[in-house]
Amino acid sequence: MVGHITDLADRDVFTMVSTPAVLESVMLDEGGLLTGERVPRVIDDTTRWENSSSATGPTTSPAARARGSLLSREAPCPY
Repeated sequence: MVGHITDLADRDVFTMVSTPAVLESVMLDEGGLLTGERVPRVIDDTTRWENSSSATGPTTSPAARARGSLLSREAPCPY
């Protein structure tokens, strides 16, 4: 348990949300997972959306890369 989502920065994180827009919100909105001083090294989004051309949302994936996080769909797990 953590007090705030950004407290997960020192952990690998698994997410599962309802839509690409929700994932983008969880990651990028104020106080989101990718907005803290530090960010998780690995983010594994296990959500499966039907009829979606982007499994991680339109801006989430580049934002994660820019902050030094790997979305599990982009690269093999580093372990």
